[in-house]
Amino acid sequence: MVGTGVGATNGILIKGGTALETAHQVTCVCFDKTGTLTTGKPTLTDVVPLDSQSMPIDSVLAFAAAAEANSEHPVGRAVVSAARSRGLSIPHVTAFNAETGLGVEATCVGTAAGASAGASAGGGAGGQAEHRLLVGSKKLLLKHGLALDATTDKMMARLEGEGKTTVIVVVGSAVVGLLAVADTPKPESSATVTALRSMGLEVWLITGDNVSTAKAVALELGIEPGNVMASVLPGQKAKKVSELQMRGHKVAMVGDGINDSPALAQADVGIAVGAGTQIAVEAASIVLVRNDLSHVITALDLSKVVFARIKANFVWAIGYNLVLIPIAAGALFPMSHMRLQPAYAGLAMAFSSVSVVLSSLSLKLYARPVIEEDGTIVRDTLCCSWCSSIAAKVRGLSGVRYAPLSKDDEGSAYSSKYGVKIRGESKDLVDGLLEEL
Repeated sequence: MVGTGVGATNGILIKGGTALETAHQVTCVCFDKTGTLTTGKPTLTDVVPLDSQSMPIDSVLAFAAAAEANSEHPVGRAVVSAARSRGLSIPHVTAFNAETGLGVEATCVGTAAGASAGASAGGGAGGQAEHRLLVGSKKLLLKHGLALDATTDKMMARLEGEGKTTVIVVVGSAVVGLLAVADTPKPESSATVTALRSMGLEVWLITGDNVSTAKAVALELGIEPGNVMASVLPGQKAKKVSELQMRGHKVAMVGDGINDSPALAQADVGIAVGAGTQIAVEAASIVLVRNDLSHVITALDLSKVVFARIKANFVWAIGYNLVLIPIAAGALFPMSHMRLQPAYAGLAMAFSSVSVVLSSLSLKLYARPVIEEDGTIVRDTLCCSWCSSIAAKVRGLSGVRYAPLSKDDEGSAYSSKYGVKIRGESKDLVDGLLEEL
């Protein structure tokens, strides 16, 4: 109860003791990409027409925007936003179908400015041309019996190698262009990944993006290329989490969207980013109120600290009773004629309970770890040297370390003996704490 309250104080909503209990056993953390590791606000970076004479850049973009006009996907919104910012006339859509994990199919009436009539798929109402539009991945093209030529495929591979999500635009039955969209990683994503790895946890990326884009993003954030699961359809994310569980991992899944909900429910610990959808929040067992990934580390660390305290309380309570119950029963009487009066025995028992409660309530002094830009985990000290000493010992149990840092950091004491800093403390105390550990 105290642990969940401390979590709420730090912007982490923990849905019951089971989630807190499981979180300290996590060995593997899986992240969704769009909206979780990245800002979820992609922008259009490239428009590549394949035949600029019959279908110039503005026409490719206008047709793509028509197809994506009713889409809720971040990539679709980026395409529509780019078309509107350029003042393009977007053809009217008469039919729309979103194919989950693949792209969209639509039918529009009208011709985008600059487009030739050759792309027409037939006559529309009032003599206007009617066009079938496809915007999406290679899998969408294959589903509709289409394919890219070698040159276009190379252009697509180059864009994907730059970490951009690339979609294909089809008008009628002809591939007319490529669109590339880039989503910027959140400022804290790289540091969070580095910090999790320093805690001995495996970090995985599960995304619907193609392999090239996914690995480029993983490389930027410090995730091992072998820990990337790409081209994963929304319905398959839960299966990927299950595969990791079958390998013996305790899995924490971090996501924000509707597509992540099955995986959040499947994981041992589902962590939803507070800025995500309501469905994701409902499916998760832990919710980060703030849209800050570094709170993933806080949630896992808090769980470790809470269970270290629970173990300490058990040791204290059992040890206390093992010593005093024999004394109360008269074990020392034959040798020293010493007996524990009933009143004192009752007082001792009450003190045992009160001491455990106070030990638990001291968790309210918990200070969440600070994650530096390079992923180093550093802790602010507590209210006094005694609390700092206790906290240092708890951190030793939880596996979170002090890291070597610069001597020039203001407001911190630096130990030349150990090459370690602790904020707000004297150098003598730094050495003393480390010697105790």
